[in-house]
Parts: sequence; C-alpha cells; structure tokens
Amino acid sequence: MSRFIKFIPSEKSDFLQQNYPNAFLLLCLIAKRARRISNQPDGLIIGDAILGDPISAGLSRQQYRTALEKLVELEYIEIIYNGKNFLKREKSTIKVTISGMLVNLKDSSIWDINAEESNQHINQRSTNDQPTSNHKQERIRKKKKEEEEHTPPYPQTQEIPMEAKKVSGSDFSSYSFSPKMKKTEPEEEKEPIQKTFELKQKFGELEVVELTYCQYQKLMKIMSKEEFIFWVNQLEIEIERKGIKEFNQKNQSHYAGILAFKQYRDSKGTGYKSNPSNSVDKNIEQAKFIEKNFRSSHYRLDLLSGGVEFVPLSGNGAEVKGLKYSDNRFIDQIQNEAHKKGFKRK
Repeated sequence: MSRFIKFIPSEKSDFLQQNYPNAFLLLCLIAKRARRISNQPDGLIIGDAILGDPISAGLSRQQYRTALEKLVELEYIEIIYNGKNFLKREKSTIKVTISGMLVNLKDSSIWDINAEESNQHINQRSTNDQPTSNHKQERIRKKKKEEEEHTPPYPQTQEIPMEAKKVSGSDFSSYSFSPKMKKTEPEEEKEPIQKTFELKQKFGELEVVELTYCQYQKLMKIMSKEEFIFWVNQLEIEIERKGIKEFNQKNQSHYAGILAFKQYRDSKGTGYKSNPSNSVDKNIEQAKFIEKNFRSSHYRLDLLSGGVEFVPLSGNGAEVKGLKYSDNRFIDQIQNEAHKKGFKRK
C-alpha cells in the first residue's frame, strides 16, 4: 500500500539538521515507519513506530543512542517501550511482539505523516461498497445540520427579571415594570500561543558556550566586550570541570549561567577587574609564581624574555601556546590556560 509523508522546511528543521544531523536522520526514519491509521488489530496508535537495529538507520550504536536522547529532550518523540519495559502504556494494549524499541512521534512540525482516523470496524468484511457504519454516520450528520438550520440566530433565554419603579405624579401607588438589563462586556480575543525557536551561536575558544542573538545583546548592554570574553572563558572552565551534560541539567541556559556566575564571583571579590595599565612586572611575577608552585603531567611552562610558552611534554602533536607579558589581561589568560592544561599545586 502506497503512502506519503510531508517534509516541512522551517527554522526548527534547519536547526536540527545543522546541529544534530544524526537526530534529524533518525527522525526521518521514525516518520517513515510511524503508524498513520488508528484502530488496527496490533494495538498501535497513530504516531507509533517500531525501531530495530541502529544499522537500519545508518548509525552506530553510540550515535543511535545519542540521537534518540536528543529527540526525546527536544520533545519530538517519546519512548513507549525501550526493549525491556513499557514506559508510557500498559503491555496489554499492544497485541504484537516488539523485538526492538517502540516510540511515538509527538511533534509533526518537521514531518507530517498524514494521520487518518479509521472509521471501519476491525472485524468488518471488506466490500466494494461503502460500509454500513458510514450510512449511519451520514444520517447523524444530516440530522445535526437540519437542527442547526432551524435554530434561531439568538440563544433561547429564561424569563427576564423585571425591575419595579414607582410612577410619580399619581395619588395612587402604582408601579411600572421594565426589564432589568445586565451590562455585558465584549470578550477579549485571546491571542494564539506561538512557540518561538531561536538559533544559538557558539562562543569561546572551546565553543561550548551557546547564546541566542537576543541573549548576546542583553549581555552587551550590561558589560563591555572584554568583560564578556572574560566571563565566557570563566564559564567554559566551569563547564569543562563539571561536564557539559551535568552543567546543562543544573542551569536553565548558558545565559543564566553567565549571570549567576558573575553575581557569585562579584560577591566574593573575584570578579572581572579592568586592567588598563597592564603592569609587565606584575605579569612576570605571576608567571614565575605559577612556574614555581604548579605543575602538569602533560605540559611544562617555559619563561622567556618576552613572555611564556605552554609546551606539551609527550610530543603528541598539541600546539605550543604562547603568551606575551605585554598582552592585555595577561594574568587572567595565564591562569585560565594553566587550569585548562591541568596545572596543579606541587
């Protein structure tokens, strides 16, 4: 039986394809295998897809697991059966043996599987004519349409409450009655909820800090370019120390991480401090202090006449990193470089 799925180009699809190509490839396979008709004998619902060997997706096992985790994280899919346990449904609802993994396609903003609700009974005998249930449905629709046509354009209301007012200029106590109206205010139109999806740009030497354009503009309004580079480098060190996955779990975003890190360091007196004079003597003194009191199992620190060099010990092809004493913010640079290259106190 032939079928088709529709690809919807958008910023979301471009972002997923450019930044997580393996996840994009796996999402294509899931959409291709996803069930588009409900009420089938196997108990699968619309969007269910059975996945097998990672080789069928053109991925290694590690790439397959990473891509699957990313699709779950971005809420494109959810895992129903992970090969051992049913996570989202009861086992009794599934009438087919699953040898691999069962997932459900939740988001159709990239791939539209052309879902269609089935209106036929499972055990109904197929004929060339339309099933009897369709005639019943048609009668119900016609009856509903006739009722709507004979319904008056205004809603039927209950008895209108009357308000009594005394008539002036009469010897007798008489009253006139008029309907007691209620003020009605027009209902405010609710704006449709729209999800925004902004692309992120990577910053820093290691390119692990990710910010959107709006977040970058907000930071540039409260700090200088040099201070921004300083806090990005500090955040990179913290991310490398904790690991990118653990850091992202504890922080909403890298933008929030920079602000929190800045506030904490400023309160401790170890925040950013401008150094326009850039004393060469202090820089040499700091370099000598690190060379004397710290060491690394992979690099050595050589003090030269005009600056310092971080030289790899094993000759593994790593580049020699050099800094000049006259460089702006030399002390911050040498401390960050020593930390990244594993220098520890002797």
